[in-house]
Amino acid sequence: MNIEDKNFRLTVANLDETSLQLPALYSHWYYKEAVAKSERDNLKDRVEVMKAEADLGYRSMSLTSINEDFGFSLKSLTEGAFKALVQSDPEVKKATDEYHKANRDYNICMAKRRSLEQTKDLVEMKARLWLKGFYYDGVIKDNAEPPPPKRSRTKPKTERKLKHA
Repeated sequence: MNIEDKNFRLTVANLDETSLQLPALYSHWYYKEAVAKSERDNLKDRVEVMKAEADLGYRSMSLTSINEDFGFSLKSLTEGAFKALVQSDPEVKKATDEYHKANRDYNICMAKRRSLEQTKDLVEMKARLWLKGFYYDGVIKDNAEPPPPKRSRTKPKTERKLKHA
């Protein structure tokens, strides 16, 4: 059984099987979510450090060397120019892409865990309905009472009394 591709088809017949497998699946996806969150947070910190290092490196360069190295013809360096240099840095771009991938993986794990929580609620609801006798199993019990008579949804017609003059 591939634990990641497990899909449930809930029927009354497999409530017991589903309720036995659900804790293991929930634990598996909760663990994957925790690992993905940790990786995402580490990559976010790494991106911030790389941005700070790139910013410091570009600020320590002279205007002429920046113009020569990057083919710019700037008269002065503004904050916007430094931000653009940092964002266009290849190492920063690579680290940012890794962070976005890790964030996507975390969101997928979180969504899977939430769907398992909904599945758990559905199993509980179906089990309660089954215990209350909502589902008909096709067996008529000996001590079964006949169903109550059907009630009409319309009001009974009453005879009108006519007044004779």
